This record gives sequence, structure tokens and C-alpha cells, in this order.
Amino acid sequence: EMCDTDPARAGRIAGLISLVTLITATTLAGALLALGLPWSASLFGRGEVQSALSLSAIYVFFTTISVFQMGALLGLQAYRALAVAAFSQTLVAPVLMYALASSFGLRGAVAALDAAAVWLWVIQFAALRSALRNRRIAVSYSGLWEERRIFSRFALPAACSGIIGNLAISASTWMVVRSAGGRAQYAQFAAANSLRVLILFVPTVVNRVVVPLFAATPERSSGEFRQSFWSNVQLNAGFAFLAAGVLIFLRGPLLGLFGKHYASSPLFPVLCAAAVLEVTAAALFQALLRQGAIWTQVGVITLWSVALVAIAALLADRWGGAALALAYCVSWATSIAAYAWFALRYVPRPGGASQDTQRATGTRSLEDGRC
Repeated sequence: EMCDTDPARAGRIAGLISLVTLITATTLAGALLALGLPWSASLFGRGEVQSALSLSAIYVFFTTISVFQMGALLGLQAYRALAVAAFSQTLVAPVLMYALASSFGLRGAVAALDAAAVWLWVIQFAALRSALRNRRIAVSYSGLWEERRIFSRFALPAACSGIIGNLAISASTWMVVRSAGGRAQYAQFAAANSLRVLILFVPTVVNRVVVPLFAATPERSSGEFRQSFWSNVQLNAGFAFLAAGVLIFLRGPLLGLFGKHYASSPLFPVLCAAAVLEVTAAALFQALLRQGAIWTQVGVITLWSVALVAIAALLADRWGGAALALAYCVSWATSIAAYAWFALRYVPRPGGASQDTQRATGTRSLEDGRC
């Protein structure tokens, strides 16, 4: 939003978020290093998983910092640099995985992920320095107190959303793993979930492009944003639905790659439905982002988390992995209901009027309103 109009402020914001990210990455990696052994022992039992989980602290640290770099590059609209970084990791990661996993097993696989994360950080670091230099933006760590509202209104609630959501994912996963035959059930879920991610790929790329474009759209261009917003929702939902149909049709041979007993998994269609809902929810979320209503996002994620954990708690013992798949489906459906309500309020469909503009004269307009 500010890289062209106020580069000095953009540099201060980049400095603030990079500093917070460094503190967060160090804290989370240190906590995983300290708590990984007892936590994995209680969840998976003692063995190779313990050391592998502690070793993954390196991955957590560099991946967390890389996410900041990715966000900054997106904000600078440095799409080519992002593509180069992703492509280079695509070339390096499989080679490292094959070499280290075949020689050292699980710990080698985790070490390969660590090395790939470090590689991505190095590539994105160089790309980010170049992009900032081209935009004449200098990252500054002085005057950070002036941007404290950016932290309190955006970074802090965004972090809270991530923490709440990941705690819910961990809790629901733990419920399935601890149920009767839970490890085998979770293996079924993990296999199906690895293919579900294919549905999310293209919509994720599209949303990464439209976020900075929406942010750069002037407030006065509400009609242009409204048209683009709903077109983006329809495009993402339609593509996800099409991709889900193709994957469900081909689920036998695709899941069979994991083993014969995976091919007939009943989880996959449910997870594909959850993916379509997730893509739609992510597109509708842009309405909250446009309004700067990130604390409202915390409420939606809390609702999502409660639905996820509640369904998993009720059904995990009886249905195992299928309960987790259904929990994701219900939680994303719940989120869509909330996001759609806010979207129709803040970004009425073309030809309609927002709730704000329908009120009596004297109330604030949609463009002036903030959540």
C-alpha cells in the first residue's frame, strides 16, 4: 500500500515486522528444541521421532523468517523473484531429500527439510534486498514506536489467528492419534491430505497476487474493487470445484501410490470438499483484509477452531481419520458463513448496496467505515 506513496514509512514497517518475526522465530524454534523430546514421547512414544522433531527446530526458524520475506516480496510485487526462489527450491529439495533420507532415514529426511528451508531463505534474502533497492526503500529500525498501530492492529491479531488455528489443528490431530488404531487412521488422513493440497495450489497463487493489488487500489475505487473481489471469489471457488472433481475421479490410482490399502480411502472426497470450502473462505477473507479488520479475523478463526476441535472430540474415537476430515469440512463451512456475512456487509455485490449505505443519512459510508 505504501511502497510507492511513502517509502520511508514502508521501510519502518518492514523493520518492525522483520524484528518481530526474528523474535517469534527464535522463540518458537527454542520452544520446539526444548519441548520436542517430551512432547513427541507422549504422542508417538520414544524413538527416532523424538530427535527428528527437535532437529526440525531449524526448519521452524528459517521457514518463519522466509514467510516474512515472501510477504515483503509480495507487497513489492516482485513476482518473478518469488517464482525463481520457489523453482530453485523445487530443484534442490528433492535432491537433498533423496540423498539424506536414503542414507539416514527419518532424521535425514528432516535434515533435508532443514537444508531446503535454509536454501529458500538465502535466495529470498538476496531477492528482497534487490527489490527494496529497486523501490528505493531502506529498512529502518529507528522510529518503530511510530508504527505501533501496525503491530497492534495487524501483526498481533494476525499472529493470534495463526497460533489459535495451529493449536486447534494440533489438538484435533492428537485426538485422532490417541484413539484406537489412531496412527493407522492418521496415516490414511495424511495420505489423502497430501493430495488435497493440489486443490489449493492455484487459488493460493492467485490470492498471493490479488492481495497486493487490492491493497494498492485507492479507497475511492470501491466499485472497481467490488467487481474484482466477487470475480476473484467466483474464479477461485470454480477452479477448486473443478480440481476436486478431477482428483476424486482419479483417487484410486493417485492414492494407490501410497499403498494398496490407501486407494479406497473414504476420507478423500470429504477432504476435497473441505478444500473447496477453504479456497472459497480464503477468497472471502479479502473483504476483512481490505477493511483492516484483522481482529475480526481472530474471531472467525476462533469459531473455526472450536468447530474443528468439537467435531474431532465427539467422533475421533469412533471414526478416526474420517472424523478429522469431517471436522475440517464443518469448520470451513462455518467460516464461510461468517466471511460471507462480513463480505456482503463491507463489499456488496455489484448492483447492490452495503449495509452501511442503506442506513439513514449521517452514518459513515462503507469507504469511511472501519471494523
